[in-house]
Amino acid sequence: LADPALSRELCQACLDVSNQGELPAIPVTEFPYRDYAKALRLMTSGQHQGKLVLKAPSCGDDPAIMVADVRPLLDPEATYLVTGGLGGFGLRLLPYLAFAGARHITLLDRDPDRQRTANWIRESSALVYTDLDVEFDIVAGDVAVEEDVRRCIAQLKRPLKGVFHLAGILDDRFFDDISPESMSRVFAPKADGALHLHRAASGLDLDHFVLFSSTASTIGNPGQVNYSAASAFLDGLAVVRHRQGLPCLAFNMAAVADAGMASRSLHVLRMMRATGMPPVSSDSAIANLDFAMRSMADRDHLVTAMFTRPAWTVELPDYMRTGRMLNNQDAFEAGTGSEWTIESVLAQLAAKVAELCGHDEGGVEEPLSSFGLTSISVAELGAFIQTQFNYQMSALELMTTASCMSIARGIIHGGQDELHDQAEAEEDGALVTPLVVTGELQRAPSAFASAIEDHFPRQGSNAQVTVPCPG
Repeated sequence: LADPALSRELCQACLDVSNQGELPAIPVTEFPYRDYAKALRLMTSGQHQGKLVLKAPSCGDDPAIMVADVRPLLDPEATYLVTGGLGGFGLRLLPYLAFAGARHITLLDRDPDRQRTANWIRESSALVYTDLDVEFDIVAGDVAVEEDVRRCIAQLKRPLKGVFHLAGILDDRFFDDISPESMSRVFAPKADGALHLHRAASGLDLDHFVLFSSTASTIGNPGQVNYSAASAFLDGLAVVRHRQGLPCLAFNMAAVADAGMASRSLHVLRMMRATGMPPVSSDSAIANLDFAMRSMADRDHLVTAMFTRPAWTVELPDYMRTGRMLNNQDAFEAGTGSEWTIESVLAQLAAKVAELCGHDEGGVEEPLSSFGLTSISVAELGAFIQTQFNYQMSALELMTTASCMSIARGIIHGGQDELHDQAEAEEDGALVTPLVVTGELQRAPSAFASAIEDHFPRQGSNAQVTVPCPG
């Protein structure tokens, strides 16, 4: 501004040099879509020049980027019926249904004292449903009584679009101890209840009919003969409904560590862990359920479980050991479950940290904060730890006190080290990514719905969100 003539002369000189091609263009480094993580790491390192560009594939050779389906799954104008929804796992399922789009949820409750109200649900679920404008209608009745089920469905004010059958009880017995009374006691809410729902919903245009079965019906559990049989009935009903062109999913869950009937039975949890199939977290189970409901309309059942031994070393039926068991091959190659060692975990962690920071200097006891990791690198490391080892750490821990050694100890000891001093870690700890087993599925799903951790409240200090995603 002090010398306009000089400014004009400088601008003209710059334009002349540019027009004559004497100034090179800004460098552009191209990355295919599949290398987006590498591009992000280079950008955050500050070592690149010019622009980094993600180049779209020209001939379809590059694999498509998997984008999680986070669209509302349930119809906000419809009603969804839940049985057994006031139990431990049911109270974990209700927030998921709300965030999946449900706004009108009817629960069938056989509580004679009518003490469990909508306010009780909100308080017990630790979720502010009022922010989502969710309405609960608790109907007195027993799913084991067909008349109660028909009455409940008949009085619905909105069209019924989904049924979630969780009702069930345990009366664990070995085969020699089985009696007609024990069979009837377990079959009534689970098997009879499912049949009553199937009959009462006949003719209705349902989108979802989910039967919460058990891995006991597919893998077997010597101490749960009656429960295994009742769960097998649910699996069979799912097949029948599919043959009739009706929606149905039998969701065969392993024991859930932090909610539900098995969580109250320490001997069941220990027995499951001893057989190589430790309990899963409720968040992991719900993440698998979300995947199944979104993408398995043509399947009649899905089994979700974790194994701490390769499939071929576990006592499983032949059909589950002949190529239909899906697993995290990277984890199995490194060693799984009781075969995990500090050394094998450290090797994977050190390799990942070296990849993220660009060098392999530094000891395993040194805090990761001294390695120069960026915020994006920390997020990627956290995702790697969660998907590879089913172990969750916050970004704050990774950026402050955590070292490769402390993380490895936490993974090996199921979260009982100084980073996660949790009173109930034995029930939560899991050393491998949850497996997904289906009758005919030939590959593991690419992703489950993202941001599950934002959908569920933390249920106490021992809660962890695990969204399994095969490596």
